[in-house]
Amino acid sequence: MSGERTGLNESLVSSSLPWVWRDGWCRGQVKASLSTKLKVATWNVWFDRFEREERTRATIDALGASGADVIALQEVTPSFLLQFLSTDWVRQGWVSHGFPDSVEPYATVLWGRRPARVFIEDLPSEKGRQLCAAEIGSGVVATAHLESQRDNHAKRGEQLIAIQTTLSRYSWAVWLGDFNFDPSWPHESGRIDAGYVDAWEKKGEGAGATVDTARNGMALAHKGAPRDVRYDRVYARNAKVRRTELVGTEAIAVGVWCSDHFGVVAELDVPKSA
Repeated sequence: MSGERTGLNESLVSSSLPWVWRDGWCRGQVKASLSTKLKVATWNVWFDRFEREERTRATIDALGASGADVIALQEVTPSFLLQFLSTDWVRQGWVSHGFPDSVEPYATVLWGRRPARVFIEDLPSEKGRQLCAAEIGSGVVATAHLESQRDNHAKRGEQLIAIQTTLSRYSWAVWLGDFNFDPSWPHESGRIDAGYVDAWEKKGEGAGATVDTARNGMALAHKGAPRDVRYDRVYARNAKVRRTELVGTEAIAVGVWCSDHFGVVAELDVPKSA
């Protein structure tokens, strides 16, 4: 049912990890931060089996190097999550899904290094899409993988309204993920409240396409046709965007990139209450 909220608890998280959940809140070795600077990253890591092990290693390395405080991942498979959870820097934070079978066959996952209350809400969807969010102070960082296929614009419109209704309860919000529509598509873009700033439009350089078959030969080979769209984005409300950049734009081997999408990293200033 859309809008249904799931609080995370210890039963979802391996007891071998250095953090546990209590009533939806992360407890453990995650240190509190009074910083108003927040770096976020979003990346659709592509569930395909093509060179999956090599791509997974390279993607996790790139995410670690980004220094992001909160990371949103889409199309996370059990094998990706298993390797992610086995990584030292990952284990020093919290994660929304603590067991590989919790993302079967694939899911959206949120990771962070600041104390947070994480919750998941079902969205109106034919594909089981969900909103995964972390309350941080008076604000929220939230991610979703919106309905795919271009003709699903009406369903994406419903999802956009549902997400913004949830986020409206917070004094500031960072909303990131795979939107599955380009900003130039009027039906969906017209449903995003004017209070949200597109981080790429504010501080990015160039077109910022995240599915770009001219730059990503692996994406071209598997999609079978040219694509040039900016599906993956970061929006901010009552937060100042400082910098935005793409990651994963270079091949990691001949004909192999981390994903068929590029990732997006944004640096922001959020209110002191965070």
